[in-house]
Amino acid sequence: MDSLASWQADQRRVRPLVDGGHEAEGNQRDDDMIIRIYDIGRDLFQAFVRALKNVDDLPKPLYRRFECGYTRYVGWALDYNVQDDTLDRLLAESRRLRELTVEILIDICALLRQGQTPLH
Repeated sequence: MDSLASWQADQRRVRPLVDGGHEAEGNQRDDDMIIRIYDIGRDLFQAFVRALKNVDDLPKPLYRRFECGYTRYVGWALDYNVQDDTLDRLLAESRRLRELTVEILIDICALLRQGQTPLH
């Protein structure tokens, strides 16, 4: 049950941002938005994968796919140096590409936070 509580806590933390409340962390600059959204998505992904470990009837191949998705998400961030603001600076030159990247990251967060427990 600890992973369920962790999952629910993560959902409460991300809900304002995913639901369109970009003011959730209003004291932070807009130019580090991708870092903030990535961090929230990573935390949700970790909680989701942890919670899946406790789902008794979950087929192992499905669990491995979620685990692989998490690994790819983190790998993408490493490849584009998301944590050191490199991606934010690169995307500052292309408003449309920045908007698409932010939309995709928010969509990932929204998918991860749907429902109270994963796969239920």
